[in-house]
Amino acid sequence: MNPSNKQVTDLDIAISRLGHQLVRCTAVAFSMQQMSFGGRSTELRPKLQALWRVGMLVASIAYVIARESRAANPGEAMLTGLMHNIGRLYITVNAPSGAGAGSPAEVSAEVMNEWHPRIAASILKQWKFAAAIVTAVGNQVSAERTSGVATGLSNVLIASIALVPSVFRRELLDDSIAGVPAFAELGLGSDDCQRILSASAQPIRSLHAALHN
Repeated sequence: MNPSNKQVTDLDIAISRLGHQLVRCTAVAFSMQQMSFGGRSTELRPKLQALWRVGMLVASIAYVIARESRAANPGEAMLTGLMHNIGRLYITVNAPSGAGAGSPAEVSAEVMNEWHPRIAASILKQWKFAAAIVTAVGNQVSAERTSGVATGLSNVLIASIALVPSVFRRELLDDSIAGVPAFAELGLGSDDCQRILSASAQPIRSLHAALHN
């Protein structure tokens, strides 16, 4: 975000350069980390941390894909990616205790996949997030997405989630994008995704590190 490496000491200038969406995304990231990890049981904390790492990675990829495809505002795409699995966090935290020592019960993958987008959309709506973000998060695993509203943002989020395995293992790229219509709707083929991931490896790492810290 600062290719000239000039030190910026004025808050207004910093916010202007970053954009309000990215600043909001960073603030939300910090707040969510505090809420998710503070005071949690030792059994639960690793699960929450793993979910949060995925959220940060999806957010970073979404920023890059939105910028490259121009299908959505990059800052809004980043915030959408960051919040896409807030439903998983909610379900994990609120799952009834399992047998023994009050440890949380395991929620089946089927139940998690079916319910977490709806719960996430409901939470974000209550938190007064933009309608486009709420719609995109609610549509993240839908085969038949709501047409018209937030279509570009929905496609960016779906593509970003699909690309997560390929960030670390590029040989999985073809399998990751196969059967995901969002890539075609964004005009991105396998070669395009390979180019984007290769050219954006450092920005993705930088964004991920910024959100994490």
